[in-house]
Amino acid sequence: VLNTHENQDVTESFSVPLERRGAFTRISGKIEPHAYLVGKFEDGNRRLWLQVNAEYAERDTVLTLTCAGRPQVKITPESAARINTWSAGTGTLTLRLSHADGAVEVDVAR
Repeated sequence: VLNTHENQDVTESFSVPLERRGAFTRISGKIEPHAYLVGKFEDGNRRLWLQVNAEYAERDTVLTLTCAGRPQVKITPESAARINTWSAGTGTLTLRLSHADGAVEVDVAR
């Protein structure tokens, strides 16, 4: 995921359905200019690895992952996790990630 407004100061929203990806059904969020999100599925779609980075350290990345059941989440560096909440009612994991220390890796397992 890349922000398509590279020469403008515009935050962009995105939403991607994750069809046939096991317990994971959708990833959505907001991405700032000069930022990216890269991901890959591993272990037969039981694990989703993400890397997020942004040029502007003062701007956080917000992600929402919809999945069947509470996932296990590991965020590296741990200090990047400003928000890491699970809502059983909506089946969503919400992450707000700081880029104060650079790129952030997120490992989500179900």
